[in-house]
Amino acid sequence: MSSALQIGELFGKYAKTGYISEDGFILAVISLVGHPPIQDFLLQLGFQDKDGLTYREFSDAMKELLRTVNNEPPSPEDLASALQTVFPKSTLTLSEFVSAFQHNATMLGLDDVTEELLVGLYQYAGGLDTISLAQFTDFIHLHAGRY
Repeated sequence: MSSALQIGELFGKYAKTGYISEDGFILAVISLVGHPPIQDFLLQLGFQDKDGLTYREFSDAMKELLRTVNNEPPSPEDLASALQTVFPKSTLTLSEFVSAFQHNATMLGLDDVTEELLVGLYQYAGGLDTISLAQFTDFIHLHAGRY
């Protein structure tokens, strides 16, 4: 899939009322590159001074990230820390869980992790509505240690 198409899909998934918030942007970055953006990059985008990024600003920022991305897989601690920043409410919905883990499964070499498996594990670990960050972090630790 082309990066332009991925960027468009991510904006559609995380944007609200034509703008993407800082939390939505962080989730989109995790989905695309496997780890959150650095704090300096977020400050440079100026989320503190506006409602969010327009599609054009979002697209430009994502393209910049793709040019400078570090392809090192994130550690489970890095991912848990990023998710705790993004989800201060301490629980994830099914779609948040699947999108946050899917790219990282590939980065961690977990080629057997499918969307169906994630949905099943999510439901097993967290019930039908939400999963706690503690459960999510434990899940990542278990699976990152398998290989």
